[in-house]
Amino acid sequence: MKIVHLSNNLIPGGAGKAARTINEALQKAGMDSSRLDIPYNTFWQRGMNTFRAYYDKLPLQRYPRNPKTAFSTANIGMGTDALKALEHADLIHLHWVHQGYIGFKEMEFIASLNKKIYINMHDSWWLSGGCNVTHGCNQWQNGCGRCPQLNSTINNDLSSKLFSTKRAILKKLNPTIICASTWMYERASTAPMFSGFKIARIPYAIDLEKYHPVNKVEARAAFGLPLDKKLILFGSVDLNDPNKGFSYFRSAINELPEEDELEIVIFGNLPNGEINISKKIHALGLLHDEALLAKAYSAADIFVAPSLEDNFPNTVLESITCGTPVVAFNIGGMPDMITHLENGFLAEAKNAHQLMLGISKCLTDTGKMSTFARKKSEDAFRFDIIAQNYTKLYQ
Repeated sequence: MKIVHLSNNLIPGGAGKAARTINEALQKAGMDSSRLDIPYNTFWQRGMNTFRAYYDKLPLQRYPRNPKTAFSTANIGMGTDALKALEHADLIHLHWVHQGYIGFKEMEFIASLNKKIYINMHDSWWLSGGCNVTHGCNQWQNGCGRCPQLNSTINNDLSSKLFSTKRAILKKLNPTIICASTWMYERASTAPMFSGFKIARIPYAIDLEKYHPVNKVEARAAFGLPLDKKLILFGSVDLNDPNKGFSYFRSAINELPEEDELEIVIFGNLPNGEINISKKIHALGLLHDEALLAKAYSAADIFVAPSLEDNFPNTVLESITCGTPVVAFNIGGMPDMITHLENGFLAEAKNAHQLMLGISKCLTDTGKMSTFARKKSEDAFRFDIIAQNYTKLYQ
């Protein structure tokens, strides 16, 4: 069985990383699994990639008052010639494919190949009229329109039109929908976009050899972090994304009692403007190397992930695999990875005070929680388990 995964490899973030890890898990299980990436080696290729990403956003210019959130129109892709390799595949597995990689035209071509199609729901784009994060909007349950992310008050707006186009193409693809989290599975099961399709739930995989607890002295020395402090870690590709909840993290940290031995560690681009956190901050910058990421998680006493809407964040999975407890809001896929008071703390959504209480609790119980954190990944998310689940689904 020849499996080909399609995922936009030029967009940083959790979806692409999850797709790569699923592919690696299948390869280690002995399956003929590969990725069809966007080429970017030449000046011409890089220029075309930039143009396609821009052209994908061009229809949004009709909505100048939109708040510039993640929204893809899928109005352009690489072209069908770039997908000829799919003709030799037995199974085509789509992931996060928009922003100039796979457009509606390419989806039509894929449907014409009459292959078995699988789609991973890394965020809400596949079930909506274009948004990646719904921010509490439920218009996807009614065919979209009057889209708050476009700041639109018209029923037949761009989101509604894209919803209809996507639904028509999905009928031709006839895919099996795969969700990593219970939350996304429940969403997909009620989504009009997926009516009539098989829906399955398989969590993300994690490489236990790449992500593992590192001795704290060694881990902290790698970044020049103090050995005599309690360290709270916060990290994301884009900390300026309000969905990542940095404002709630700041409020929770500032509400903590004054404590000299408590300091903050952040990886990723620092938020714009004043950070306004009362504790000392150590900025690690963007971390792409997985060995360094494992050390960053291991260096911390706890990791805080106050996302407001998130499917199955890799950062949380990586943190618990490195034995570092996680404090998060009780939203999205967090409960699939965090067992409350066992390997972390689940606070009420958008409640900074509860987030602060969770931080305090986990800082006092890090030893016990650390053991349970690693065990959760070993029992539920290791490569062989996830590969076996995919093999059963594919067959």
